[in-house]
Amino acid sequence: MIARVNFGTSIRVLVIPVNKPFVVGKEFNNIAQTVLAESYHSGNGPFTKKCQKWIEKQIGCARAFLTHSCTETLEMAVILYFVSILSSGRSDKDGLKL
Repeated sequence: MIARVNFGTSIRVLVIPVNKPFVVGKEFNNIAQTVLAESYHSGNGPFTKKCQKWIEKQIGCARAFLTHSCTETLEMAVILYFVSILSSGRSDKDGLKL
């Protein structure tokens, strides 16, 4: 991603490496452990659960849930919204009875 940033009298072009992994520690070890030993390849494994617990503690929420993509998260949010409308018997804000 390329961003043009105005710094007062000058404009700089910054290149942000959006697809470059940020490696700071034991990431490769964790990947190897997951793929070779744990057999969790698509989520809900021990590292996902550890991350969810960390997020819950950091922001003080009752439950955190990780998904594999933003698209999946938006789809789930819409489904949950309509489930809440159906289960409550109320209308949505446009007055459409579901």
